[in-house]
Amino acid sequence: MNKNVTGKDLTKEAPRSPRIRVGGYAILGRTIDKCRALVAGNIGEYH
Repeated sequence: MNKNVTGKDLTKEAPRSPRIRVGGYAILGRTIDKCRALVAGNIGEYH
């Protein structure tokens, strides 16, 4: 498993809006941002 995950640092900025569609799904982009931040260890106040 690759531990070098990059993504938004949610301790410094918010995840993308749940209204932004990715692949036709409304909340997918936000979920991806939160998952990547959790794996990277910088989830901040979002859980």
